Amino acid sequence: MSSMDITRYAEQVADNVAQAIEKAGLTKAGAATRSGIPRTTLIRQLEHPDAYPFNVRQLAQLSIATGAPVTKLMKPIRH
Repeated sequence: MSSMDITRYAEQVADNVAQAIEKAGLTKAGAATRSGIPRTTLIRQLEHPDAYPFNVRQLAQLSIATGAPVTKLMKPIRH
């Protein structure tokens, strides 16, 4: 996997997380509170996933907070 592919994947994961937050009817602040991830960290990761990608633990926390399966949060773009 090239660094370009890794960047695209990190961006896709951030998009998946943002969609899960919205679908759950949460704000970013609400998702941060429910997941235990600091609000500034969550926002940074959503806005700059290439520099601050989500880790597996955070995805698990967000899965619990939003009700979205971790596999859905990690689902890559299909070409």
